[in-house]
Amino acid sequence: MLGSIAAINSLHSHLLITHRVKPDLTISERAANNTFVHRLYILGHFVGGLLFGIFAWYFFVQRYQTPILFVLTTLGIIAEWTQALVPARDIYEKYHITLAYAMSVIMTVLGIAAALLLPIDGSLQRTVLFIALLILLGYPAALLLPRRYFWKVEMININLFYLQMLLLYLGR
Repeated sequence: MLGSIAAINSLHSHLLITHRVKPDLTISERAANNTFVHRLYILGHFVGGLLFGIFAWYFFVQRYQTPILFVLTTLGIIAEWTQALVPARDIYEKYHITLAYAMSVIMTVLGIAAALLLPIDGSLQRTVLFIALLILLGYPAALLLPRRYFWKVEMININLFYLQMLLLYLGR
C-alpha cells in the first residue's frame, strides 16, 4: 500500500507543482493539458491502483476472508483507471467527472465497509468511521468553496482514505 500512496501522491504533487500558475484547475484538468502529462497521469493511476489492489487482495481476502471488500476495491480501481484514461477536457470532461466521483464514492464506501466488517476494536472502528465522515464532508466543501480550493479537498480526501487503510492495517 505504501507504493500506492507514493505513486498517487508523487503524481499529484508533480501536477500541482508544475501547474501552480493555474490554481483553479483540478488535478485531472492539470493532467489533461497535454498528451505527455496525460500519459503520465494514466501511468501513475495504473501503478497506484495496481499496487493498492495487490494490498487489498492480501489484506481483505487472504488475511480477513472478506472478499466483498476486495470486490469494492476492484470496482474502485476500475473507476480509477477509467477516469484516468478519459481526459478532463472538452467533450470528455463530464464523463471524466462522473468516473472520478464514482471512484471517490466507491473508495469512501470501502473505508466505511472495512470499518464495519473487519474484526477490529471499537476505538479503531470509531476512528476510521470518523475519518469517513471527514471525507464525506469534503464533498459539499469541494462544491461550496471557491474553485481554487478544489484540488486541496481532493488531496485531503485521497490521503484521508489512505490513512483509513493504514490504520486498519496497523490496527489488525
